[in-house]
Amino acid sequence: MRNPERADAADERVQDVTVVEEALARAVGDALRYHKRAGNPVPEWRDGKVCWLSPEEIPDLEASGDT
Repeated sequence: MRNPERADAADERVQDVTVVEEALARAVGDALRYHKRAGNPVPEWRDGKVCWLSPEEIPDLEASGDT
């Protein structure tokens, strides 16, 4: 069953671009840290093509504070 109050709150959060961008940045940072710790490469779009970053090339977002 759907809770109308939660639906309204979710709609408001999606309309707040800053909240969405911050959530996406946190999710990307979490994913990059996870892949780096697991030793998995990640794809990156560079110069019009996909390039794979080795785990050593993945930026250390924890140290730099970027997310």
